[in-house]
Amino acid sequence: MFGANSSSLTPKFFILNGVPGLETAHIWISLPFCFMYVIAVVGNCGLIYLISHEEALHRPMYYFLALLSFSDVTLCTTTVPNMLCIFWFNLKEIDFNGCLAQMFFVHMLTGMESGVLMLMALDR
Repeated sequence: MFGANSSSLTPKFFILNGVPGLETAHIWISLPFCFMYVIAVVGNCGLIYLISHEEALHRPMYYFLALLSFSDVTLCTTTVPNMLCIFWFNLKEIDFNGCLAQMFFVHMLTGMESGVLMLMALDR
Protein backbone atom coordinates (compact mmCIF):
# COMPACT_ATOMS: atom_id res chain seq x y z
CA MET A 1 0.00 0.00 0.00
CA PHE A 2 2.80 2.43 0.83
CA GLY A 3 4.73 1.79 -2.42
CA ALA A 4 1.72 2.29 -4.71
CA ASN A 5 2.23 6.04 -4.89
CA SER A 6 5.97 6.22 -5.37
CA SER A 7 7.72 8.99 -7.27
CA SER A 8 9.30 6.53 -9.72
CA LEU A 9 6.06 6.55 -11.72
CA THR A 10 6.46 10.16 -12.79
CA PRO A 11 8.28 10.66 -16.09
CA LYS A 12 11.69 12.32 -16.07
CA PHE A 13 11.02 14.41 -19.18
CA PHE A 14 8.64 14.86 -22.09
CA ILE A 15 9.54 14.91 -25.77
CA LEU A 16 7.98 17.72 -27.81
CA ASN A 17 8.00 17.20 -31.56
CA GLY A 18 7.01 20.60 -32.90
CA VAL A 19 5.13 20.04 -36.16
CA PRO A 20 5.59 16.39 -37.20
CA GLY A 21 6.24 15.91 -40.89
CA LEU A 22 7.40 19.48 -41.43
CA GLU A 23 10.82 19.32 -39.79
CA THR A 24 12.46 20.99 -42.80
CA ALA A 25 10.08 23.97 -42.50
CA HIS A 26 10.52 24.56 -38.77
CA ILE A 27 12.59 27.71 -39.41
CA TRP A 28 9.89 29.18 -41.64
CA ILE A 29 7.17 28.22 -39.17
CA SER A 30 9.04 29.82 -36.28
CA LEU A 31 9.71 33.20 -37.91
CA PRO A 32 6.13 34.55 -37.58
CA PHE A 33 6.03 33.38 -33.95
CA CYS A 34 9.33 35.14 -33.25
CA PHE A 35 8.20 38.39 -34.86
CA MET A 36 4.85 38.31 -33.03
CA TYR A 37 6.65 37.62 -29.75
CA VAL A 38 9.05 40.53 -30.22
CA ILE A 39 6.20 42.87 -31.19
CA ALA A 40 4.11 41.77 -28.20
CA VAL A 41 6.96 42.20 -25.72
CA VAL A 42 8.10 45.57 -27.08
CA GLY A 43 4.56 46.92 -27.35
CA ASN A 44 3.45 45.80 -23.92
CA CYS A 45 6.67 46.94 -22.23
CA GLY A 46 6.32 50.30 -23.99
CA LEU A 47 2.76 50.60 -22.69
CA ILE A 48 3.87 49.75 -19.15
CA TYR A 49 6.68 52.32 -19.39
CA LEU A 50 4.32 54.98 -20.71
CA ILE A 51 1.72 54.40 -17.99
CA SER A 52 4.32 54.38 -15.22
CA HIS A 53 6.11 57.56 -16.33
CA GLU A 54 3.20 59.75 -17.46
CA GLU A 55 1.44 61.49 -14.57
CA ALA A 56 -1.82 61.97 -16.50
CA LEU A 57 -2.18 58.19 -16.85
CA HIS A 58 -2.15 57.43 -13.12
CA ARG A 59 -5.80 56.41 -12.96
CA PRO A 60 -7.37 53.01 -12.24
CA MET A 61 -8.25 52.28 -15.88
CA TYR A 62 -4.64 52.75 -16.95
CA TYR A 63 -3.37 50.72 -14.02
CA PHE A 64 -5.61 47.89 -15.20
CA LEU A 65 -4.21 48.28 -18.72
CA ALA A 66 -0.67 48.11 -17.34
CA LEU A 67 -1.57 44.99 -15.35
CA LEU A 68 -3.10 43.43 -18.47
CA SER A 69 0.07 44.24 -20.42
CA PHE A 70 2.24 42.76 -17.68
CA SER A 71 0.25 39.51 -17.64
CA ASP A 72 0.40 39.36 -21.45
CA VAL A 73 4.20 39.78 -21.46
CA THR A 74 4.71 37.11 -18.83
CA LEU A 75 2.26 34.73 -20.53
CA CYS A 76 4.11 35.09 -23.83
CA THR A 77 7.46 34.66 -22.09
CA THR A 78 6.44 31.39 -20.42
CA THR A 79 5.57 29.62 -23.67
CA VAL A 80 7.14 31.14 -26.78
CA PRO A 81 10.88 30.82 -25.92
CA ASN A 82 10.45 27.10 -25.27
CA MET A 83 8.64 26.73 -28.59
CA LEU A 84 11.38 28.65 -30.41
CA CYS A 85 14.02 26.39 -28.82
CA ILE A 86 12.18 23.40 -30.26
CA PHE A 87 12.04 24.94 -33.73
CA TRP A 88 15.50 26.50 -33.90
CA PHE A 89 17.81 24.35 -31.80
CA ASN A 90 15.97 21.00 -31.93
CA LEU A 91 15.79 20.93 -28.09
CA LYS A 92 12.79 18.66 -27.86
CA GLU A 93 13.00 17.58 -24.23
CA ILE A 94 11.30 19.36 -21.36
CA ASP A 95 11.83 18.35 -17.75
CA PHE A 96 8.79 17.18 -15.80
CA ASN A 97 9.18 19.96 -13.23
CA GLY A 98 9.67 22.50 -16.02
CA CYS A 99 6.49 21.30 -17.66
CA LEU A 100 4.60 21.61 -14.38
CA ALA A 101 5.97 25.13 -13.85
CA GLN A 102 5.04 26.17 -17.38
CA MET A 103 1.52 24.75 -16.97
CA PHE A 104 1.14 26.56 -13.64
CA PHE A 105 2.17 29.92 -15.08
CA VAL A 106 0.04 29.53 -18.20
CA HIS A 107 -3.09 28.75 -16.20
CA MET A 108 -2.38 31.31 -13.47
CA LEU A 109 -1.72 34.12 -15.94
CA THR A 110 -4.76 33.22 -18.04
CA GLY A 111 -6.90 33.46 -14.90
CA MET A 112 -5.18 36.73 -14.03
CA GLU A 113 -6.00 38.17 -17.48
CA SER A 114 -9.63 37.13 -17.07
CA GLY A 115 -9.74 38.74 -13.64
CA VAL A 116 -8.23 41.99 -14.91
CA LEU A 117 -10.70 42.09 -17.78
CA MET A 118 -13.53 41.58 -15.28
CA LEU A 119 -12.18 44.43 -13.11
CA MET A 120 -11.95 46.67 -16.16
CA ALA A 121 -15.56 45.90 -17.03
CA LEU A 122 -16.66 46.65 -13.45
CA ASP A 123 -14.65 49.89 -13.45
CA ARG A 124 -16.47 51.17 -16.50
